[in-house]
Amino acid sequence: MMTINDIKRVTQESSMLFVEDDNDLRENTENIFKHLFKNVYIANDGEAGLQVYKQFHQDNRINFDLIVTDIVMPNMDGIEMIKEILENNPAQKIIVYSANNEKEFLVELNDIGVVGFFRKPIDMDELITIFNKICTHQ
Repeated sequence: MMTINDIKRVTQESSMLFVEDDNDLRENTENIFKHLFKNVYIANDGEAGLQVYKQFHQDNRINFDLIVTDIVMPNMDGIEMIKEILENNPAQKIIVYSANNEKEFLVELNDIGVVGFFRKPIDMDELITIFNKICTHQ
């Protein structure tokens, strides 16, 4: 069974973008991600997430290793942001982090190219499983 330390060995040199509009949830989850990733960039909605994504690419000439995003957010929802990112970079790895788990919703996310999904609040076993699947299978 994979542990959080096993995942950290794979992710410790990686950069991620985390997009979440709930301040408390964002701060708590950001703390978990900062233990796993070398660089964690934060945005509070899809519009800001898209700006951070574009700026990171412009500054570094590379894409994020991983994006984790909520869906229901002000200004631009996660699905709009995901579609725009994947239109420019179909290989971008994106995981949705949401309280919503309706089947049609999950099918749409899969159809547009999302590679993983986990539910709020974070279940560490679920997080380890999804990060193992995404981060170790380049």
